[in-house]
Amino acid sequence: MNIHKDIRILFVEDSQTEATLLSLAFDDKGINENLFWAKRVEEAKDFLQANQNQIPALKLVLLKTDLPDESGLELLKYIRSHNQLRYLPVVVYTAEASPADIRLSYDLGANGFIQKPAEFNEFAQMMHTTIRYWVYINQI
Repeated sequence: MNIHKDIRILFVEDSQTEATLLSLAFDDKGINENLFWAKRVEEAKDFLQANQNQIPALKLVLLKTDLPDESGLELLKYIRSHNQLRYLPVVVYTAEASPADIRLSYDLGANGFIQKPAEFNEFAQMMHTTIRYWVYINQI
């Protein structure tokens, strides 16, 4: 699988419903970037390994921490341990977060941390703002 030049965001989320709703919300907000959706940490690692020569096309990783196979923070550690990936922006999100979880995410190299609100529209707006910043404003 090769990364298409328009794919700019790796979205690591185990819920197909949330991934689909978020993708639709992005379309409604005018974000024309494509999402690559990985349901599990291993799937995300496989994607990154298979496309390592085209990583500059990837602009952001949106990473859920509480995944069924292993913590999303394991993927964060993986990204930060590889030279080609270490500057890739990673924004971590979760439904519930303690101050220790937030600190740990930043200690491991997260660029941002979002506590997911209960209302989907609020979450979609948060993600929209996050993507706008990391894809269109931030320079890497």
